[in-house]
Amino acid sequence: MKTYIYGLVCPVTAKVKYVGKTTSLKRRFNEHKHNCLVDSKYENKHLMHWWRKLARDGVEPHMVVLEEVSAETWRLAEQKWIAHYGRDSLCNKDDGGIEPPSAKGRPMSDETKKKLSE
Repeated sequence: MKTYIYGLVCPVTAKVKYVGKTTSLKRRFNEHKHNCLVDSKYENKHLMHWWRKLARDGVEPHMVVLEEVSAETWRLAEQKWIAHYGRDSLCNKDDGGIEPPSAKGRPMSDETKKKLSE
């Protein structure tokens, strides 16, 4: 299975503001979008506030693939990219290499589904 190290890019500054890992780019983008715009208890407050500010301005980040890696090497690759951009300039909570939380089992309301499709 392909594993991607991706960046969320600010449409205003064109700078990477978050680095993460996924096996499904579209699914992960939609998870971020839901977590930031709908879930008020989202644990990454920095990312949530940044995304919400963009949404108020009528824009949203876009996702870019930084590197395609194996399932065995993604941890080091994610850490490398976070170090490359500098954690102080990112919305990441840590230095990377940690499995992201699972969204499985969390039902989405009709309102959430509508917001994600917009």
